[in-house]
Amino acid sequence: MVLKTVTRAMTPQTIFIKPFFFILKLAMAGKKFKKQKEQKIFLIVAVLFSVIIAGFLIFSNWKISQKRKQLTKRIEELRAEVQKLGTSGQELQKGLSDSEKESYWEARAREFGYQKPGETVVVVKKEGEATVEQSVSENFWQKFLGQVKGIFE
Repeated sequence: MVLKTVTRAMTPQTIFIKPFFFILKLAMAGKKFKKQKEQKIFLIVAVLFSVIIAGFLIFSNWKISQKRKQLTKRIEELRAEVQKLGTSGQELQKGLSDSEKESYWEARAREFGYQKPGETVVVVKKEGEATVEQSVSENFWQKFLGQVKGIFE
């Protein structure tokens, strides 16, 4: 004679619900228990067991929902950051494409007081503005050597 065994996966239903029904069947089966006290005790134990399991499941569900809210909030923050970085990346791309143009570098050089050969720099001062003397004729090396001489003097 060959015995066949049936294996079933252990799910929360098989772990929690089947023992509950077994205890409930035992408590309600009046034929197997002769005394009313024993029957009441088993019924109380079964109800207490089911309340504990229900409380555990409710608490677990609450913890999961709290974690879900927290993760949803974090996802929204990250999406906003991605949007912000995308905008910043577009601005940097625009700046990079502008920096490849000669007119960009010419404008930047003029901001720092550089001039093309043969041009003269004209500074228009507003009324009440302090006069600042600037030597345009000195080049970089003359300024550098002047600062080095100032350190050693």
